[in-house]
Amino acid sequence: MPAIASPKRALEDLNPLNIAAELFETAADYLNLDAGLRELMRRPRRAITLTLPIKMDDGTIRI
Repeated sequence: MPAIASPKRALEDLNPLNIAAELFETAADYLNLDAGLRELMRRPRRAITLTLPIKMDDGTIRI
């Protein structure tokens, strides 16, 4: 009988940030990037934050 993952572990695996970090590490390994370049690429110099109005099913608008 296969082991069942704990609910907390399953939720951690679905975290988009963790998934992106794992994919970055996979790509960095494939490209043989050195540790210094990896560290530099992990921290963006800029970020864009957006706030969008969303029309809900009941007709109200939420931000």
